[in-house]
Amino acid sequence: MAIQDEGSKYVAPAIEALKRVGATDPILTGYRGSFALIGYSGVVKPSWVEQGQANRKEGPTELSKTIPLSLGGKK
Repeated sequence: MAIQDEGSKYVAPAIEALKRVGATDPILTGYRGSFALIGYSGVVKPSWVEQGQANRKEGPTELSKTIPLSLGGKK
């Protein structure tokens, strides 16, 4: 998920949902900042879960991860 421009006044109701998929504090605290999250909903947090943010006028937040595909032993 990603937020660019003004999301700080709308993110409060979504904080718990973002934390369930791996977000950690602080989450989009600045006015007109940007926030990005590569998350996962599950018991164990994979190593590729990542978040980033940038303050106003610092440009967009960019994340890049390789997410391995796994069948979990199923064929």
